[in-house]
Amino acid sequence: MKTLVATVVIAVVFSLMPGPVAAQCVDHCQVLANGGFAQGLQFWQCSEPNNNYRCPPEPGAPTPNVPAFIIPGPDGGFIGVLNPNDEDIAGKVVHNPQLRNDQAGTCYRAHILVNRGRLSNPVLPFTSAAPTVHLRIQGWRPLTPPPGPAPVLDPEEDVWSRRPTAMNCQFSFTNYAAPGQWTANPQTFTCVAQQPVAYVSLSISGVNHRHDSYVAFDCDTRQE
Repeated sequence: MKTLVATVVIAVVFSLMPGPVAAQCVDHCQVLANGGFAQGLQFWQCSEPNNNYRCPPEPGAPTPNVPAFIIPGPDGGFIGVLNPNDEDIAGKVVHNPQLRNDQAGTCYRAHILVNRGRLSNPVLPFTSAAPTVHLRIQGWRPLTPPPGPAPVLDPEEDVWSRRPTAMNCQFSFTNYAAPGQWTANPQTFTCVAQQPVAYVSLSISGVNHRHDSYVAFDCDTRQE
C-alpha cells in the first residue's frame, strides 16, 4: 500500500510540472529589411537559375505590384511574374544576406501568400499546368573572426560565394486559392538552423508553366 501511495504522489507531482515551452521562431517577413515588399525590391536581388528566369531589364522579370488588377495585395506590396506569351517565364528574388547572431537550433519561418491566374481573365480555370511558387530559407555560420564577410550571390549563375551550411531548407507552396484570388491564409514554412547563424537570406520563385498566365507572391508581415 505504501508503494502505491508513493507512486500516485510522484505521478501527481510530475503532472503538475511545467512542460517544455516551444521556441519562438524568427519571422523572416518581419525581421528582414523590406521583407514584405512594401518598398518594392529594395534589399532584394533578382537571380537566374536557368534560361526561363528573367531579371531586369528583360520583359517578364519580377516586378512590384503586377498585374495591376490584383492590387491591393493582402499585405500591401507584392511581386508578380507575367507570362503573356508562351515562354514559361519564371522569376526569382533573393534577399540580401542580413546579419544575425543566433544559436544552433534557432527556428526561422516565413508566411507566404500567392495569387495566380490567367492574364486575359484571371478567374478562368487552368486547363494545364498552373504556375507554382517555391522558396528557400538559408543561413551561414560565422567565420573567424566572427561574423566574417557576408556571402555574395552571383545572380547569373544563382550561386553563393560560400555554401549556406547553417541551414538550407527548400519548399514548394501548396495552399493555392481559386484562380485570380489571393490565398485566404498564408502558408507557413519553417527551418531550423543546424549550426550558429551569422547571416540569413530568403528566396522566392514564381514559375509560369503555360501562356497567358501570371503568378504573384508576398511575404506576410501581419502574422504574430
